[in-house]
Amino acid sequence: AADAGDYYGPGNELTPASAPNSNNYAGEYTGINIRNIAGAAASRTFDTFVMNANKLVAPTDNLFRPLKGGKLRLDVTALKAGAVTIRAYTTAGGLVKTIYNGPAIAGVTTYNWAGDTDGGPIAASGLYLVHVLAPGVDTVEKVVIIK
Repeated sequence: AADAGDYYGPGNELTPASAPNSNNYAGEYTGINIRNIAGAAASRTFDTFVMNANKLVAPTDNLFRPLKGGKLRLDVTALKAGAVTIRAYTTAGGLVKTIYNGPAIAGVTTYNWAGDTDGGPIAASGLYLVHVLAPGVDTVEKVVIIK
């Protein structure tokens, strides 16, 4: 079995079945560093980062006071460009606010929610569930509004 740091030389094929892969690391981290050092005139370097697949949505200030200027900040990492939908719901499943519904680029994009409802006023104090759906992401975050 391969380990982190193993070398993939010319002629080796890197596929989802290749090792190392995320299955060898408890499904938490996957990273690849590919470098063409064969001496070709058109040599290129591709550097990618190691990503924690469990943190594709990172909320900041998920307990906030909208009447005092507070807001929820969501950093969403879309694994590829595509449609992103972010909606806030009551714990009973009622839609409170469509925070974003549209296209997004691959990578990290920041979205904010000031605690307002689709109807306009600030939502009541309480616990809300924010559902984030994006390429490679389908998760729910808990947030609390305090008036």
